[in-house]
Amino acid sequence: MLENQSLPHFIMQSIEKTPSKVYLQFEEQRVTYEELYHRITRAIAGFCELGIQKGDKVCIMLHNTPEYLDVWFALSFMGAIAVPLNVHLKGEGLQYIVTHSDCKLIIVDKEFVPQIASCLSFIHRDIQIVAYGK
Repeated sequence: MLENQSLPHFIMQSIEKTPSKVYLQFEEQRVTYEELYHRITRAIAGFCELGIQKGDKVCIMLHNTPEYLDVWFALSFMGAIAVPLNVHLKGEGLQYIVTHSDCKLIIVDKEFVPQIASCLSFIHRDIQIVAYGK
């Protein structure tokens, strides 16, 4: 049973006990727990460089990919708050959530940058954007 265990605690247990075990297979990509650890620590380093701290809110507008999980897990490890955004959101709905989330950063797939840019033109505070993808 997983009583009283946080997500970071559970992940760290898996990394320590079975580092070479595949935790995720996505299309042709396989990620082991050891690789997951390195992906999480890289993401944490990036968030720290951007000034993200415990309690900060970060919007995530990514497709369902391993990178989405990297971001989610890294934020969880840091004590930051992930605010998932539906990739189909546009206009006022997207603007409402971003405004009321009080986020400091938005992680977005490059294809959604136009929606986010349009949304941010109506929000009168600085929000960092990190575009991800090819």
